[in-house]
Amino acid sequence: MKEEIEEISSSTVIKDPIIEPYYIEKDSHCYTIYKDFQAQELKEGEKRRGRRSTKEKVEDEAPKTYTKSYGHFTNFGNCLSRLSIILADEKGSYSSLQDYITQFQTIEKNLQILNR
Repeated sequence: MKEEIEEISSSTVIKDPIIEPYYIEKDSHCYTIYKDFQAQELKEGEKRRGRRSTKEKVEDEAPKTYTKSYGHFTNFGNCLSRLSIILADEKGSYSSLQDYITQFQTIEKNLQILNR
């Protein structure tokens, strides 16, 4: 009888102040960009409406933390390139295309220095 060897799945989390609030997780298949965020808290007395039943906010409840992925990449270079775009877009608005390109190139350069 043939023995099957199970592949042990492990991952490495990469956090750095230069890319906060994002981080990268590397597993045996790819690199993934993530960002953790907390659900928006309701103002006192406000009710949540939607498909679920309406309920009052409970004061003692800690806000839930959610994780959003921003893409899966086969190599680290592509992951850093996408992260550069995400970080440049985070500013919100630019007064010119040249400002955006300059900001993007600065971020990309800083990330590539780390990749050496």
